[in-house]
Amino acid sequence: MFDLIMSLKKYEELEEELSKFYLWLSEIFLTDEEVSKFFSKLYIEEQQHKSMVLYQMRLIKTNPIHFRTISLDGCLVRKTLDYLKRFISQKNTLSLEEALKTSLLLEACTMESYFTNAFEEVSPEIAKLSRSMQKESQNHFDKIRNFMLKRGMEIPDLPESKIENKLLLEKELDNCFQNI
Repeated sequence: MFDLIMSLKKYEELEEELSKFYLWLSEIFLTDEEVSKFFSKLYIEEQQHKSMVLYQMRLIKTNPIHFRTISLDGCLVRKTLDYLKRFISQKNTLSLEEALKTSLLLEACTMESYFTNAFEEVSPEIAKLSRSMQKESQNHFDKIRNFMLKRGMEIPDLPESKIENKLLLEKELDNCFQNI
């Protein structure tokens, strides 16, 4: 089990890796200006998400007495991070469809919704910021989905974000990762 600060550090790492991923994609698709700009914008927004996580960490560190202690299982975040790092290290080139499908899956799996329920127990401030991050992740998911539709691509089947059973969600995510 992670403590709250360690959970947020993993979350910060995830947001950083997602931003690097989008920057990498913007460079891969430089010849398609629309695609490159699309991924560049996602990169900038992920950097903003990382700043939100850092803000949450500062709140907790400067006012620890105002926050309840909770334990979070970081397995899902670690799996997503591991997949993302492995994917980037193994790919030299990829199609736009593969890049967008992977992006869509990663946004579905960034675990904002998983953390939101746990963060509700910490404090109203942390819960509010977490809900805001969840909304931003949904916004990215929608942008990627709409971009795929605009380009005539099929949207892959993804697990429901509201799966309550952690083991079932992990299994569903593993299946998604294997199908890309």
